[in-house]
Amino acid sequence: METRNNIMPYKAVHPGEILKEELEARGIKQKDFAQSIGMIPSNLNAIINGKRNITERIAERIAEQLQGISSGFWVRVQKGYNETVKQAVKSEEKQTVSVKPQQQEESTDIAILRHFSIIESEILQLRRLLITK
Repeated sequence: METRNNIMPYKAVHPGEILKEELEARGIKQKDFAQSIGMIPSNLNAIINGKRNITERIAERIAEQLQGISSGFWVRVQKGYNETVKQAVKSEEKQTVSVKPQQQEESTDIAILRHFSIIESEILQLRRLLITK
């Protein structure tokens, strides 16, 4: 996943991280949420910890319970995460040959800031939508 400036995010954000924040913001316990979407709590915990992907089917069940956040959002974040990880591996292989460590640290700092500003703006936009509904 490339940003508008063709700079790769430093850290891929797994949708489980966003789900965890959303559940906490709504005061929903993971165990209760897992039951409400028909999932074993340990499987939900694996998603939240980034060890398991959100499939389209799971995204639909999450969207049914978390009104205001579509299944498409969860699928897009998962696809973006997968693509970012894939590109990071390719980029890392290239950088180990062509970039000195100090240069790499400087460029990743800039990428981190850009990536999180994009994700943060999307989260804020979703929260605004939830508040207005």
